[in-house]
Amino acid sequence: EISVYQFLRDEDEPESSDISLPLAVVGSNVVIEGKEGRQFRGRQYPWGCVNIEDESHSDFSLLRHLLLSQHTQHLIDLTTTTHYENYRCDKLTRLAGGDHGAEVTNKNPLAALEDESKDHLQEVCKMEKEMEDTFNKKLNRRTRL
Repeated sequence: EISVYQFLRDEDEPESSDISLPLAVVGSNVVIEGKEGRQFRGRQYPWGCVNIEDESHSDFSLLRHLLLSQHTQHLIDLTTTTHYENYRCDKLTRLAGGDHGAEVTNKNPLAALEDESKDHLQEVCKMEKEMEDTFNKKLNRRTRL
């Protein structure tokens, strides 16, 4: 499922001022000179020019106004309370040794790191012992020959 941002309306804003989604946005960083000699940001196509500031060509101006003027604080709050907290929770869960989607443990993250370090050290010691045993077996075979 794709989440779509629901633009909030002021209480005094009429119902008919709903923003029709999806928005048709054309972006450009190229300055084009029009037939009248006027310069604008747009795109040049074989059939003509698209002016990104012209509301009959693109919803770029509307989107810019909505994001940078009307809904900036709401987007900042939403990012902080929802997206950052989800990210933080996921990272702390992984740090505590749980997998994403697994039940969250109540283990202290520092204790979890210490346990992980001990497990790793035991694994390394086990591998060193196996390697030493293998080396000794090979050495014994060579000395017999």
